[in-house]
Amino acid sequence: MKANWDQLRKTVILGFITGIFGVLVSLMPFGNNLEEEVGLGLLYSLRGKREPPPEVIVISLDKESADNLNLPIDQRKWSRSLYAELVRTLVAEGAGVIAFDIFFDDRPLPEEDILFARAIKDASNVILLEYITKETIPIKGVSGQLASEMTIENKSEPASLLAKEAVDLATFPLPKFPIKVSRFWAFDSTDFPTMPAAAFQLFALQVHDDLIDLLKIAIDHPKIALAGKDQVNISSLAEARRLIGLKKEDIIGGKKIHELSRGLKEIFGKKTLISDIVMEELKNPKESSPDPQKIKILQALIKMYKGSNSRYLNFYGPPRTITTIPYFQALQPDSHRAVNQNGFDFKDKVVFIGVSEISQHEQRDSFYTIYSDPNGLDLSGVEICATAFANLLEDIPVEPFGLSFHVLTVLIWGLVVGVICLLFPPLTATLYILGLMILYLGIAYSQFKIVGIWFPLVIPMIFQAPFAILGAVYCRYIEISKEQKIVQMKSEFVSQVSHDLRTPLTVIKGYIDNMQDGITGDLTKKQKEYLSRISNNADKLTRLINDLLDTSRIESGRVKLKIGNLSINDLITNVIEDLMPIAAVGNLEIIAENPGEESWVRGDQEKLEQIVRNLLENAIKFTHQGGRVTITLQKDQRFVKVSIRDTGIGIAPMEQTRIFDRFYRIEQDCPTGAKGTGLGLFIAKTLVELHGGRISVTSEVGKGSEFTFTLPIT
Repeated sequence: MKANWDQLRKTVILGFITGIFGVLVSLMPFGNNLEEEVGLGLLYSLRGKREPPPEVIVISLDKESADNLNLPIDQRKWSRSLYAELVRTLVAEGAGVIAFDIFFDDRPLPEEDILFARAIKDASNVILLEYITKETIPIKGVSGQLASEMTIENKSEPASLLAKEAVDLATFPLPKFPIKVSRFWAFDSTDFPTMPAAAFQLFALQVHDDLIDLLKIAIDHPKIALAGKDQVNISSLAEARRLIGLKKEDIIGGKKIHELSRGLKEIFGKKTLISDIVMEELKNPKESSPDPQKIKILQALIKMYKGSNSRYLNFYGPPRTITTIPYFQALQPDSHRAVNQNGFDFKDKVVFIGVSEISQHEQRDSFYTIYSDPNGLDLSGVEICATAFANLLEDIPVEPFGLSFHVLTVLIWGLVVGVICLLFPPLTATLYILGLMILYLGIAYSQFKIVGIWFPLVIPMIFQAPFAILGAVYCRYIEISKEQKIVQMKSEFVSQVSHDLRTPLTVIKGYIDNMQDGITGDLTKKQKEYLSRISNNADKLTRLINDLLDTSRIESGRVKLKIGNLSINDLITNVIEDLMPIAAVGNLEIIAENPGEESWVRGDQEKLEQIVRNLLENAIKFTHQGGRVTITLQKDQRFVKVSIRDTGIGIAPMEQTRIFDRFYRIEQDCPTGAKGTGLGLFIAKTLVELHGGRISVTSEVGKGSEFTFTLPIT
């Protein structure tokens, strides 16, 4: 019971240590980076491409368009009248939102800006890019020396004529190589929407009236009375009352996308009563509620404001996975326009326009991502912007576990693999853990594919699993070392005690022999009987001490063989003759069956006699009176096989696997009543193997046993 408790304690400790190890690695920066670089990459590789929503389109400014329109490759040198033409074409075809991922700075040709500005004004759905610049300002100390630096971010608006007519202005910051782009910012540090969020808010104006109705329901809801003096609820309630008077026409005409976004961020960006009521209304729609498609857009819009400013991108695939149309084709009538051999139009689509090439050497606005090709082709900035918008629309971003759930997962995984590693042998434990890893990876893959949940993979599979396996191996090494030390101490103790017993026992045996020989005078019949019994027990004790000494030598590796050529036939004959008096007591017959020609083997005569003696004594001991013990000798080109078969009580199948273990004794009662030490067969097996042979047993309860061993011939 104590051993089981100790094993359980060690198992739980290893599991707990494995879990803590995983948590510590997870909390380190390099652990998080590995999960993002390797774990997230593996999930994307397993999932492959996925279909982007049909509402999003990319128009690429590329070399193909420059060649077809006879324009310079650098899009900054293109006439802005071309952009005006594109805007008019898109508006004519009913595009829902037009977002330029191009920065339009001031130019010395105002007439082009006037044409472009007029097209933007008429469209009333164009978002232009703001450019972020960083300025480092040195800060000097009292001594006049540089004390520190301060970085200031400045937003640069596009050309004033264009900025004035755009429905909104937005930034879209992305890091450049060598940083791998895996996130985007839906809102900047001042809670202003970036281009993907602004485009989604503009697209979602189709459900603006429904959103206002939901805010009115929330304002009049009885739960609002519970707001009390909570400042967050008071602020969100005031903002909701202000926004219900803001009509869609006022938002577009007054360029109030930013104002609307800031208000909705105030309402839904924190946990408020209004936010909870609105989401509850959307989860339990009534007959008067919007249709399912509108509800889906409303839910995605509110979750955009409720979510964090920075989010992981859920990529759709490599470059051009999102429907992409070259600029020159976009200017053509829709009847002449084809994408993948299919006709195409822009009605109700959200169109992102920017630089995007199809070959690496032509790329000018590329970003290193999980889908960067080995040949160097990266996703363009406009494709990432369109991907971010599509994620917001579908409401399927990549969602890593929260810190608490991540820690819990890693802890549980560590506990499970730690327990498995100590409960099972190393190979079995490794196979179980591999199976568990495959199951875990399958669950992680399915969740990532369906809902974008990102399970930790690198820490559990690459760090914790090997850590647990190595930890279990180390624990077993410590246990084996302790056991070996205990065995060594016990062996040394047994050896010392046996030597200490052997000397006085030899003296006792000598005196008994002298008395039996009459040196001390004549003995009565009773005295002779007593001395005979004492002598027999002294012999038994001598054999026991010899067995213990042999076992001690075997365990300590101190058995040395005196190898020579000898006749196994003569050896067996000599042992049989020695044991015939014992067999006669039980009326047993010992037969040397078909000895054949003389067989010579290489071995230690004393040790081989001990093997045969131990096996024959066992056969005699466990055979009923009147039974028979048969010794058979067989020979082939390499080995001599000696078989000792008896007609005794036999050995149960379950015990046959343990019969050669040290100190093991079978449970059946011995017919002669003698009890052995459980060392004879252990010694015989060890000595046979030291001679390069093998020993085995076949037996059937009630019919007898046959022990067979082999020895190499001379």
